[in-house]
Formats: sequence, C-alpha cells, structure tokens
Amino acid sequence: MKKAKIIYIIGFAGSGKLTVAKELAKTGPYKLIDNHKINDVIFSVLPTTENIPNEVWNKIDEIRQIVIDTIALQKSSNQSYIFTNELIENDPFDLKYYQSIVNLSKEINASLLPIVIYCNLNCLEKRIQSADRKGTYKIIDAEYGLERIKGKKLFVPRDAFTIDTSELSVDETVKKILRSITHHTE
Repeated sequence: MKKAKIIYIIGFAGSGKLTVAKELAKTGPYKLIDNHKINDVIFSVLPTTENIPNEVWNKIDEIRQIVIDTIALQKSSNQSYIFTNELIENDPFDLKYYQSIVNLSKEINASLLPIVIYCNLNCLEKRIQSADRKGTYKIIDAEYGLERIKGKKLFVPRDAFTIDTSELSVDETVKKILRSITHHTE
C-alpha cells in the first residue's frame, strides 16, 4: 500500500492555488481541502472580506482545527489530501496552521509535500481580476490584493518545492509538481 500524502499548496491570493490543486487532484486519489471551503463559512456572514479582525480569524481557526481533527479520525483510510492556503512569513495564525498540518501528517503517517507557487506582480494582478474569481469570497480587487501583500513574503517551509508559474500553463505547473512529488517520495 502506498503511503498517504499531504500536498500543501501555498501562495498569495490569485497565484493559482485552487486552479492547480483541482488539476493535481485529478492525478490521484486526493481529497481537496481548499482554504476557501473553510474560510467561506465565516466570510459568507461578513459585510466585507477586507481587513478581517483577529477575532474573526480565531473563529476560522476553530473551523480549520475541526477539519484537521476530523481528518485525523480517518487515519486508517490511507487517504491523501491537497490543502491550499496563503501563508505569510512570521504571521502567527499562518505558522500555527502550518504546524497543525505538520502534526496531522505525522498523526496519519502521511508524507508532507509543501509546494510554494508564486508569480510576478503583473501576472498576479491579472489573475486576481480573472472572471472565475467573481461571485466568490476571493479577493477580486487587484489594487487591494497587491496592497495587502506589499512588503510581505510567503512562508516557505523547509524542503518546500517552489515554482514560478508566471509563464507556465496549469498543465505545465502540474507536471512540474508531479515530478517533484515523484522525486520526494523516491
């Protein structure tokens, strides 16, 4: 029996995490846990998703932990997962969440494969404004999206595979990630 995997796709809002994760999920028996599946439960009751206070993030964190605890209950299933999230370097909420995924991988005996995707600012601006983001709780205002990450860096876990997707198609990105996964598990 193959060892379960947790693929953790990290990137700024608009970088293509969900798009890549959906295509990657088609390549194996993965359950996709997109950050918006968790966040949107709370985002749907807010007047705006800009400048969310810490008290609200604490509630989102509680939901995240419930999801992780539920996955841990399934440890005998050998199920593999793909998580997506924007993790900012030195952000205590983000570092706590990443550590909970590390702990989950140990608890269910899964290989943890962090993948950091990024693109240049022009590409990010276009992606934030893309039509497929409209009608969601995702950031769609490019000016706001770029301003909120100004001076910030993504958290890059040790042993993460990093990939610049600025000039890559989704298929090309997925192929590179699959090569990285194969290399990581050999």
